[in-house]
Amino acid sequence: RHHPTTCVGVIRSAPFSAVHMLSPSTKYLINFIALFVLGTINNFTYCVVLACSQDLATHFNHKSFIGFIPWANICMGLAFQILNAVALQGIPHSYRIVFACFMHLLGILGLGLTVWLPEWGFWISLLCIMSIGASATLGEIVILGFLKIYDNDIVSAFSSGTGMAGVAGSFTYLIMGLLIAEGAFGLSLKFFSFVPLVLVYALVWFFMLRPPGPKQMDGESGIHIDGDTKPQLLSPTTDPGSPDSTPTSLAAPVSETDELLPRKKRLDRKIQDTADLLSVADHQFLDPAYDTEEYIIEQVKPHLSTGAMIVDSFATLLRSFRLCWWRSSNLLLVYLFEYIISIGCANAATLKYQNSDNFIERNAFRILGFCYQFGVLISRSSLKVIKIRRVSIITLLQGIMLVVWLVEGKLQYLPVYVLFPIMIAVGLLGGSSYVQIYYLLLSDKKMTPREREYCVNICAIGVTIGITLSSLAIMVLDATLYKDIVG
Repeated sequence: RHHPTTCVGVIRSAPFSAVHMLSPSTKYLINFIALFVLGTINNFTYCVVLACSQDLATHFNHKSFIGFIPWANICMGLAFQILNAVALQGIPHSYRIVFACFMHLLGILGLGLTVWLPEWGFWISLLCIMSIGASATLGEIVILGFLKIYDNDIVSAFSSGTGMAGVAGSFTYLIMGLLIAEGAFGLSLKFFSFVPLVLVYALVWFFMLRPPGPKQMDGESGIHIDGDTKPQLLSPTTDPGSPDSTPTSLAAPVSETDELLPRKKRLDRKIQDTADLLSVADHQFLDPAYDTEEYIIEQVKPHLSTGAMIVDSFATLLRSFRLCWWRSSNLLLVYLFEYIISIGCANAATLKYQNSDNFIERNAFRILGFCYQFGVLISRSSLKVIKIRRVSIITLLQGIMLVVWLVEGKLQYLPVYVLFPIMIAVGLLGGSSYVQIYYLLLSDKKMTPREREYCVNICAIGVTIGITLSSLAIMVLDATLYKDIVG
């Protein structure tokens, strides 16, 4: 066995040796399918919670508190998004995925048990929903950030999967409503049946998702896992700021131009490059026998003071915010509008049908949820067909939809069958905003890979704020405009 200092850059030879022999197109297809599955499972239970929000509120006799359910589904996500952006960037992606799986499993099991509790169990169920929402948010931002080292277009695989999650989740819950009896037992059985999905999620992440081939790598990262260039590591005896530093560091090799730079500028550049590459050197790409990523981090830490790393992180965060605030604001507004529509307005518009003998009318809220998610799926899968740079147009159209649905929730002047295609349009606009904005971020050549990951986190925080505000708006609507309907 070689000494760890000479082996940490060795590409894992098994079980990936056969994978390296695959053509780039085959590997791309495998990764596309893996990311689609990850996106589907990541958001599946999250979408089921939204689909069953009316049933949960009714089960616990808290119809007027339905707005708390989407809020619980997203509120912890904000904390994890901020934590991931500020403090977790040096932690391997796979460790963060394992923690997301744990939170997902904890939430499912807890929700399946709390439905047996009396009315006050509603508040316990919200805690379980928080765990489910946190796992979905953390998994999404970690995977989107991880995609910075892949081809830009592959983001459509994950976004299509998250769109499929909505359709699969709402449709599955609708079918379960036909096959499984109502009440505590039925709700419990529905939630427990989703437990195996967590295992599938972990297996796909660890054993199906492959390192990108040379053509899939981001040109700015400079890392080609399958090519001749291998990740370069910091030598334990090399000072990153020393004029004698060699190209054996994890940061980019020192060029003639670098030699002319003052010592401080050269060190600043190495700090930036090192931080960019740390999260790329995931354990999936390197020999696991040497605890590679942990070794790299330990080699880098002695050269960077804690203060320097914190200052650098916040400087990058502020720079990234200036680059993406407009796109993040648009995503925030679109999510604010569509969640008010799909939960608050849809609930008010369909409560009168709960005891109807007509199957379509009785399940109108669930079907509207399916229609919304179907629209999201179609638009999130449309990236290869259409690319929209002026995302503010989507935001404006969604605002018009909000006005239409606010009036419908109060006056209920449209037949239920007309509401379904209108809700599909709401989903189309929401999903389009999501995939177009994330594509614009991940394909922006003005940003470094590290800035892109920060921008992904900032936009995810915008989504969380939008959904949180929508929950508050729904509760205000239920206490004012819709008081006579939901009271």
